[in-house]
Amino acid sequence: MIRLLAVHDLRIALADRSSLVWLFVMPVVFMYFIGTITGGFSGPSQAKKPVLGVVVEGQHDSIERWLLERLGEEFDVIVYDAGGQAERTQAPALESLARRLVIPAGAGEQVLAGQQVTLRLEPSASQLGGSFDEVRVRRAVYRTLGDVILADLEHDVIDTTALAAVAGQAQAVTLRTELAGERVDPPSGFAQAVPGILVFLTIIVVLTTGTVQLVNERRQGLLRRLASAPIDRRRIVLGKWMARLALAVVQIGFAMLAGSILFSYDWTGQLLMVLVVLLAWAGVCASAALLIGCLVATESQATAIGVIGGNLLAALGGCWWPIEITPTWMQGLQQLLPTGWTMNALHKLITFGYGPSSVMGEVLALMTLGLILAVLAARWFRFQ
Repeated sequence: MIRLLAVHDLRIALADRSSLVWLFVMPVVFMYFIGTITGGFSGPSQAKKPVLGVVVEGQHDSIERWLLERLGEEFDVIVYDAGGQAERTQAPALESLARRLVIPAGAGEQVLAGQQVTLRLEPSASQLGGSFDEVRVRRAVYRTLGDVILADLEHDVIDTTALAAVAGQAQAVTLRTELAGERVDPPSGFAQAVPGILVFLTIIVVLTTGTVQLVNERRQGLLRRLASAPIDRRRIVLGKWMARLALAVVQIGFAMLAGSILFSYDWTGQLLMVLVVLLAWAGVCASAALLIGCLVATESQATAIGVIGGNLLAALGGCWWPIEITPTWMQGLQQLLPTGWTMNALHKLITFGYGPSSVMGEVLALMTLGLILAVLAARWFRFQ
């Protein structure tokens, strides 16, 4: 009887044309759209250096020229004078650059005199990518200061030749680093869009279709008729829950297939654990749909809650864009949302190359939330 109810509800859901569009058309559309847009997000491991406009307000002495050399290891440096005139031909206007560094006049002389020199980086670190730009600038500055200190100890005159000589010496202390996973930069393009749209559309489809279907059955008196059938309440609730779980599995299965075939997304690295994560996510969506269907009274209420709630959870959970590019408060909020747990787990397994044990916390959180929602739905399930 449980299987009969689940199959019947799933067949009704798949017979709806709007549901078919969201199940089998919109995943491809959204993956292409979001993947194309987020493909432009930059990460620290990109081969192309970001452009940095450096305004040198005074003359280029040895230390300033050497600082420009060190900055050139981190950025594509374009030098401007105090009036905004570029030394490079056909250079963009200074105001149009996203990164600008101002070196005050007499900076080299002040360094040699032991005075503090303040460089100004625009925009500030609070803006998108600003923190990593600041790290790069600081790295170039510290290396320049180190070269100046050594040149002062070993040479009578601190000039470009002396700085180049100490820079070419073997390092007394070296640091070797290795990646813990496959990459360190935030996912972008289809690496972000395929799992993100899968998570997003699963909750949208299940919350809308699964909730509206239950509301219509109650309004049409079908649930009252079902209550009089020789089947107990527990089996009815479980059958309804399994129908919504099956709908989520259909959405997940097609999205995985579309991502693999159309956008060359590779799920196979930790496929078994990926399926566990997605099944736990499907359980949360099914339980949430059943619970909302028990609480709302009209189809419009069910649709509004499903659409608004699904979009909010997707946006705040990192489904539409890499969560790493968002403000700190949003990254913290993501840790409290089921969409965030799911996206974190998928990126750990697929994008960053971590092992199955790294996502056990997210899986347990999803399973616990799904169980709590299911218990509440069973408690508040009503036939009229």
